[in-house]
Amino acid sequence: IYNIATVCICGGFAPLFNGGWLEVVGASAAGAVLALIVTIGKKLKIQGFIQDVLSSFGLALMAIFLKRQFPAMNMDTVIISGIMPLVPGVAITTAIRDTLQGDYLSGCARILEAFLCAVSVALGVALAMAATGIMGTGGVVL
Repeated sequence: IYNIATVCICGGFAPLFNGGWLEVVGASAAGAVLALIVTIGKKLKIQGFIQDVLSSFGLALMAIFLKRQFPAMNMDTVIISGIMPLVPGVAITTAIRDTLQGDYLSGCARILEAFLCAVSVALGVALAMAATGIMGTGGVVL
């Protein structure tokens, strides 16, 4: 059920970012890759930071591959929709709540955790874009 929900969530975010049916299908495919990598990572007990990097790397590669197959698709919408389940929104909200309640140590720890999660997701997408030559000058073009 978790994997099906992940696919549906990714596809459901695409229209919120002005995506059409092609972006919804692409984001759902990226969500399927995300669900697969997360499931394998949980079975192998991969640490959270590495798990987020690998997950975002995989879904960004899927989005890049789909963009090459369907040039009319907006790759940015697919990537953004795909990483939404990885965004640490609850951690940020909890950190702010803890800080406002006077639990400064807990608030700082949670905001640092949320920041590291966001960095890991961004790092995975950046590595996929750099590896395929979309970002920067080098890279292997798939």
